[in-house]
Amino acid sequence: MSQIGEKTDRIGVPFVLTEAIAMLQRTPIVIDALLRGSPDDWVTADEGVGTWSPFDVVGHLIHGERTD
Repeated sequence: MSQIGEKTDRIGVPFVLTEAIAMLQRTPIVIDALLRGSPDDWVTADEGVGTWSPFDVVGHLIHGERTD
């Protein structure tokens, strides 16, 4: 149970900044492991209108890092 006024996520788990930072620090390594060596056709493919390819997602993450 969270304390009154404590920030929680959508399932009621308290937000812990140090845990979030640790997760975000691993994100580039995980994405690199998933995508390195993948064929360009796979990396740039999406699932149709309104969806994003892995290439688009990485570009979005880079943009967020540079602007936030």
